[in-house]
Amino acid sequence: MKIMPNPVLRDNGTYYLWVAAPADVAKKAKGTFVTIPFGDTTTRAKINTHAKASLRTKELTEARKRFPAALAAVEAHWDSLRRGPIELSHKQALALAGEVRAAFVAVFDENPGEPQMWQDVSRRNALAQKGLVNELQVEIDDPLKTQETLEARFGGLVDAVLGKRHLSITAASRMKLLGHLSTAMNEAAAVNEAKALGDYSDGGHTDKYPEYVEPKAQEKDHDTGGNSKTLTDVLDQRIKDKALGKDAVPVKKGTEDKLRIVIQEFCDFRGHETINTITTEQVDQWKRAMLNKGKLSNNTISQRIQNLRTLVEYGRVQAFGKLFPEGNPVDLVERPEAAAVPSSEHTFRLGEARSVLLATRTKSLSDETRWLPWLCAYSGARISEPTQLRAEDIFEVGGRWFMRLTTMGGRSLKTQHSERRVPIHDDVLSEGFLNFVADKKAASKGNPTCRLFAASGQSKVRDWVRRTLKITRAELQPNHGWRHLFEDMALSAGMQDSARNYITGRTRGSSDEGYGKSEAMLPGLAVQMSLIPSYLDSED
Repeated sequence: MKIMPNPVLRDNGTYYLWVAAPADVAKKAKGTFVTIPFGDTTTRAKINTHAKASLRTKELTEARKRFPAALAAVEAHWDSLRRGPIELSHKQALALAGEVRAAFVAVFDENPGEPQMWQDVSRRNALAQKGLVNELQVEIDDPLKTQETLEARFGGLVDAVLGKRHLSITAASRMKLLGHLSTAMNEAAAVNEAKALGDYSDGGHTDKYPEYVEPKAQEKDHDTGGNSKTLTDVLDQRIKDKALGKDAVPVKKGTEDKLRIVIQEFCDFRGHETINTITTEQVDQWKRAMLNKGKLSNNTISQRIQNLRTLVEYGRVQAFGKLFPEGNPVDLVERPEAAAVPSSEHTFRLGEARSVLLATRTKSLSDETRWLPWLCAYSGARISEPTQLRAEDIFEVGGRWFMRLTTMGGRSLKTQHSERRVPIHDDVLSEGFLNFVADKKAASKGNPTCRLFAASGQSKVRDWVRRTLKITRAELQPNHGWRHLFEDMALSAGMQDSARNYITGRTRGSSDEGYGKSEAMLPGLAVQMSLIPSYLDSED
């Protein structure tokens, strides 16, 4: 006989909802949040092994009144976990955004406050929609940054409306909802500002939002005899598969983010995520729509199409060829071309390089902006590589210092041949880099595996160069520009091709290359590095 849960009296004299997660969803439930109602208010509870929340009363009679609604919310959460993430339609996402808008308009109806408050809200909303956090930043075409700022600005509201309806949605649906919600919140701010100025006409936008209708159960795919896979399902499976094994090479976070953006944008265009109904015509229409909007560069659009092709190919592999047996439908879509930009335009000019390196000496900079430009300038490394350095990766051989760029410890490099040991240039050492490493290690109580830099180093340095130093030349790549410049400096200084290729990670790993096989080769590599002159002494 099943025992029904009841309010639990705790030591503080307060009654609680205290319900164990069912065995079939226990693993999924851990770490999730559930929104629990108490009359006109709600609370958000984090689940470990149980769902626990105060009923906010010490009276048993009142606790029994509040308990059924609280328990119903928890059981709806279990059901949501059993269903798994759902895909919201355009209409459903718009309806949820409308609910948040309506709540913000209603709560300020009697006392809307000062107009200036809502003007400030609108300004902050507009910044987030452009991928910015303040007016001093330079607007750039960076969908990942925009996604971050929208999440930071509106993510809590998304969680609240999803929690209220006990919904778990796909990543693509979340990005779709964020977009609609940002627009809805602009409207709410405008309505409340108008009310603060004495106009209660509501702007005429209230009726445009549909009522929310619960998603129907997934229809069966008659071709495969099972639920149709979505692009998000395919990507999630890929991430899971790549993480398996003792020496696994997990999918990089940056790669995952790019693929999720493609899922959101393509599925917003076609209206759903199901993978087995993708056609060449749909992809071509999506391409033409992006070209006609004129917001993305041709190179970016081309990369979007390539990333979609990659996702479909993952799906074909996971289906053992049963999905699109005649071939990947994206293959037949011609990708747009773009006028070539000379490599020199992507590269730091010597004057710019000097300005950046000198500016790193400014006090109160982050560790990333202080040291990553120097390490990249004197190695040609991709900035993601030194960003992953640990204290143990800085080592000495024959009186010369080196940094180890490696995939060990769950780190990632662009290719398997990017593993290398790079001499640290005397200019970097003269700046006090070894003291910085020693301080980091001491701060971690001697832990050799302590990270030298935050994972966000790449974006920190890029934003600092663009927004603080005002080096805004459109073609310049603020992080990758060091790689091109170092290669030019190495050529000019007469560095051996094999040494240059090894230092920059362009090695093929073949037996005829002279560096990197053992420590015996490192002193000779250090001699080659010493050929590179100081950037601070170089002339334009």
